[in-house]
Amino acid sequence: MQVTATEAKNRFGYICAQAWRSLMSMPIRSRLRASEVSAALDAVISGF
Repeated sequence: MQVTATEAKNRFGYICAQAWRSLMSMPIRSRLRASEVSAALDAVISGF
């Protein structure tokens, strides 16, 4: 995925969430409760 610096700045939370989803392995995700995953994604998307 290629993005410009401006796009990365403007969409930082979204890009971080996409990276997290891409890098997190399925076995690890399956061990996390849905609420933990949701809270983590909410934090990333909101910019911490």
